[in-house]
Amino acid sequence: MYKAKKPQLMVSQKLSAIEDYLEGRGSYQEIAEAYNVSHVTILNWVAQKDSLIAECLECARMYPEALNLSIVSEGESPTKLSNEKQLELLKENRRLKIEESRKEDHIAYLESLLELNNIDPNKMSKKKGRSN
Repeated sequence: MYKAKKPQLMVSQKLSAIEDYLEGRGSYQEIAEAYNVSHVTILNWVAQKDSLIAECLECARMYPEALNLSIVSEGESPTKLSNEKQLELLKENRRLKIEESRKEDHIAYLESLLELNNIDPNKMSKKKGRSN
């Protein structure tokens, strides 16, 4: 059975839905109905609000002309990048954030294994021949 895809909402619409919920303008179900999504989707958006805001800020930094603003970090000089290059950089940025998150999870897992085995990582000897 074919299930029609719902149209993707823009991040600004997602943030509006999050704001509606956090401001008490309705329950998950009521806001979901207003935005034509499931209540689970609203629940997920609220849980991901920090990453959605970070994504908006990153886009604003990459596309300041879209906001008619000059958003440049201190010490940087404004440069013009092609849309293709900007999209490529956004994709690379997302990939690196995912990779960093996975590595942090892996480190936490290894640390928990050390803790479960009562091993102090500070007392372990480092392998010879490996560079840092």
